[in-house]
Amino acid sequence: MKILALEFSPPQRSVAVIVDGKVCGFAADATPQGYRAFVFISEALKQAGLEPASVECIAVGVGPGSYAGTRMAISIAQGWQLGREIKIIGVESAEAIAVAAQRAEVLGTINIVFDAQRNEVYAVRYSIGLTEIRALDGFQLLGAQEETRRRAGGEIFVKADGSLWGKSDDLFLQSDARLIGELAGSRNLFVPGHQLEPIYLRKAEFVKAPLPKFTMSDGRGTQETTS
Repeated sequence: MKILALEFSPPQRSVAVIVDGKVCGFAADATPQGYRAFVFISEALKQAGLEPASVECIAVGVGPGSYAGTRMAISIAQGWQLGREIKIIGVESAEAIAVAAQRAEVLGTINIVFDAQRNEVYAVRYSIGLTEIRALDGFQLLGAQEETRRRAGGEIFVKADGSLWGKSDDLFLQSDARLIGELAGSRNLFVPGHQLEPIYLRKAEFVKAPLPKFTMSDGRGTQETTS
């Protein structure tokens, strides 16, 4: 299968082309401008020797991560599916980081964490062995004290920017489009474009403003005011 993979949730956004399980094209940059996404796509397809019409599936890293970046990747996949009958699949970016950890021989129980603001992080635990990766639980919200306790207990934390707590400072792990595409190639959990959603770790907290009230007078609407 010819897969175009998009991973825009981490700081470095990337695009990869995977053909029958092999990475044939890759482009990446930390430039945030939206139009660069299509430059990456063109470059990766060119490296693979493919035309856009050859793409059979788009794999999207659905985060957690950059809200704007993830929504951009999803929008590209949705638009592509409207224009052509392609398959779409979403892959959790945290799982791709776990794969990167395994390949770097960071084994055992690790916590992959994402900044939740308010002096908190979201963490998901993975058990990583030489031949197996297994999620131990879902995302948990950790306060500073709990995070410090786990680190003091010797647990390994992989931050969303790729750096590690509890391991060598020169080791850098991060999700990228190659990992997203490789994971997608082993699955068939395809979804319609409108069902593809980013992973949000904190519920939006807002109150919608009430709609203005109108009364009709002589066929015209007049806005009421409230004290």
